[in-house]
Amino acid sequence: MYLIPKLAIDGIFCFMFIGIPFLIKHLLEYVNTQIELTKMGIVLKKGTIGSTVTEIPYSKVNSISVRKGLLGSMLGYGDIIVSTGNDISGIVFAGIANPDEVKRIINSKQ
Repeated sequence: MYLIPKLAIDGIFCFMFIGIPFLIKHLLEYVNTQIELTKMGIVLKKGTIGSTVTEIPYSKVNSISVRKGLLGSMLGYGDIIVSTGNDISGIVFAGIANPDEVKRIINSKQ
């Protein structure tokens, strides 16, 4: 008789202990990721404790793709995939605001 409410409460606590740390991780990644379009190329900076910097000169960019899901289309964000040289999968810049505008700017600088 009391099994269903107990299972629901256990499910909520399980979600909180598993889901909230992942949410915090993704929020920290979002806040600590920057994309810069310089005169020479594209610079992606990531990191909360340590940092990673990826630089791509415009002359090395072969193609640019934009990937947006349903929520991304509604809220105006998405991923930009930059293919360089023999790169098959491309370098993914995730969670970029206005990805179509960023793609247009990158294409105009090539």
